[in-house]
Amino acid sequence: MKSLRIALPLLLSFAATAALAQTPAQKSFDQLKSLAGSWEGKDAKGRPLRVSFRDTARGSTLMSEIQKKGSDAVMISMVSMVRPAPGSRSGARRDTSSAAVC
Repeated sequence: MKSLRIALPLLLSFAATAALAQTPAQKSFDQLKSLAGSWEGKDAKGRPLRVSFRDTARGSTLMSEIQKKGSDAVMISMVSMVRPAPGSRSGARRDTSSAAVC
């Protein structure tokens, strides 16, 4: 009984650590999400532009908008995590999650 009292908390702590571990792709995605907000700068030719990053889809997607000052045209990029389907063979062999830009 005493060994069970020691083993159970130890097992739970290992399970919690494994559940909270992030893949390199998830860490990169979280770093990108930290850019949320609006930024102003210049393009390669020195023309002013505005870049904004917004967290969407309950935190699963990052939307980037780039617009040159004085222009109505906007370039929009969506970045989200791509994960293998549950039970897929590729997910069983290795971690295949990655960040994808659409």
